[in-house]
Amino acid sequence: MNLYDVVHSLKRIDGALLKPGANRHFNPFLTLAFLALPVIPEIKLTDQGLFSVSEFRHIPIEVSKPVDKI
Repeated sequence: MNLYDVVHSLKRIDGALLKPGANRHFNPFLTLAFLALPVIPEIKLTDQGLFSVSEFRHIPIEVSKPVDKI
């Protein structure tokens, strides 16, 4: 896969995110990459969800009421 194929695929993914109403100013992939960085010691993204290192427990991410678009 070359650079142009990657760019085309990323644009398709970004377009797909906009269909359900994602905000153009928020990039969930960048956020996921950022949360996995080892330089952020307080919170980690695991295969089972968000994890608080300081409290040694998973962080619930359920939404109790509808959230306005960000």
